[in-house]
Amino acid sequence: MIFPVAMPVGTPAFSYGSQSAWFRKQPGVDVFARRELNASALDRPAARRPIAEVELEIGAETMRFSYLGEGRLPDWIEPVFESISQRWGIGNGWDGHSAKPTSPACVGELLNCLELVMKSEGMPPTMTPLADGGMQAEWHKNGKSLEIVVSSDDAPEYYLFDPATGREEEGCFAGAEALVEEFLETL
Repeated sequence: MIFPVAMPVGTPAFSYGSQSAWFRKQPGVDVFARRELNASALDRPAARRPIAEVELEIGAETMRFSYLGEGRLPDWIEPVFESISQRWGIGNGWDGHSAKPTSPACVGELLNCLELVMKSEGMPPTMTPLADGGMQAEWHKNGKSLEIVVSSDDAPEYYLFDPATGREEEGCFAGAEALVEEFLETL
């Protein structure tokens, strides 16, 4: 469900509870890259206005994510949240092994990554839970693949592959947003 909400301007696009997903502490993160990402989040235009809270019913819990934007919710929001709700890892061992439950903070951080690289009308990704409690967004079209991965232990990463050109690349998402956005537009 999507609800209108009043939130302070200057907050990142998505947050979970009182946590801003942009500032989730992660071991082994390049401090300078994280500082640049944080600075860019804080420098977003003042035109961002409160838009909505998005609620997900996951098992017996209700997860509530707040969204601030520049006019309206992106078109990709509903299909992405539908995919998240269908694939959320509930409880320990949800994969039949020792997977951790999906972390709302990781989901919030992944949503912020999507907000940085997707156009409103862009093709929504399939959301897939990770065994460590993280979540990944993936697109596969015409043999091309793009993945944005937010694990519970590392900084967000990306992977892309284009069989026509043989291009295959992976790395830290921070600092590669323009490259990921450009590749996404080719899908």
